[in-house]
Amino acid sequence: MTSDQKQQLIVEYQALGYYVGMCGDGANDCGALRAAHTGISLSELESSVAAPFTSAHPDIVCVSRVLREGRAALSTSFGVFKFMVAYSLSEFFSVAFLYYFDSNLTDFQFLFIDVVLIVNFAFFFGMTEAYTGKLCKTPHLTSLLGLIPLFSLLGQMFLIGLGQYLSYYALSLFPWYERHTYEGDEANECWENYAVFCISMFQYIILALVFSHGSPYRKSVLTNKQLMISILIMTCICVYITVWPADWIARFLQLRMPKDTLLSYIILALASFQLLIALFFERIIIEYLMEGKEMIPKFLKEKRVRKTPYLMIKRQLTDMDYLDCDSIVKYDKETSDSAFDSSGKGS
Repeated sequence: MTSDQKQQLIVEYQALGYYVGMCGDGANDCGALRAAHTGISLSELESSVAAPFTSAHPDIVCVSRVLREGRAALSTSFGVFKFMVAYSLSEFFSVAFLYYFDSNLTDFQFLFIDVVLIVNFAFFFGMTEAYTGKLCKTPHLTSLLGLIPLFSLLGQMFLIGLGQYLSYYALSLFPWYERHTYEGDEANECWENYAVFCISMFQYIILALVFSHGSPYRKSVLTNKQLMISILIMTCICVYITVWPADWIARFLQLRMPKDTLLSYIILALASFQLLIALFFERIIIEYLMEGKEMIPKFLKEKRVRKTPYLMIKRQLTDMDYLDCDSIVKYDKETSDSAFDSSGKGS
């Protein structure tokens, strides 16, 4: 094929909705390497200028590595996006919930959440390496506004809202509880603030674990030592703040500690239970059933087919009836042999 023919072939594939990669080793591949979504040059000649990737070895082994790293980067981008959106909504839920009681998160509580927890997790989130096992045939999702990412985000938001409500409900069951009333400068220092803030600390840790997806595009989150050490340290700090903080820490965060430490242990139990439910929802329902088994509503599958040209062509070829079943002639060995004999005698 000439250089123009290679480039035109890639353009035609792209017109059908494919994401096209090109791997070339000659100067006549420059046009095709530029036209492709991802170009890999196998030499350091003119083609390497047009390609964003250049292989150190003149073979196509690098193609699988580009696919692995690209899918891992896409999975990381999805995870970080959902984590940041979920963190913002979770903090919004906390503030809106406390507004109902004429309270709010204190300045240092906001600072602890944003700097100590969120920035810490976001920094280590992308350090999980690409999956080294068998390359998955199914590509990663490409739309942040698709059904699966939105359903995943909404499901986790529901669990977060439910967890914050249950922490307050547990507080309201204690006989010594009195509803907060506005008292000027110390309006935010109340039991409702303690219950919502403490459960929300663990919810940010849960979000970091849940949205850090593993195989088939990235290694397990357990292999990310930096993130796991950070989560372990932050969990210990949050447990300490919830159960038995020092007086200066309670004053610094403006926490009104409950009269009964049983509430603290109930909050820990709620956080543990939410972790199990969140992992089940994300790993089983989202990843295994909806992504792996493609168990999504049929009308949404049809919508995706109508939007993608190559899927439309595949559907048309699959549904096309080449043979009419009524006109198929079944092969009969005896009939065929007798017909052959009669034709032979006649000749």
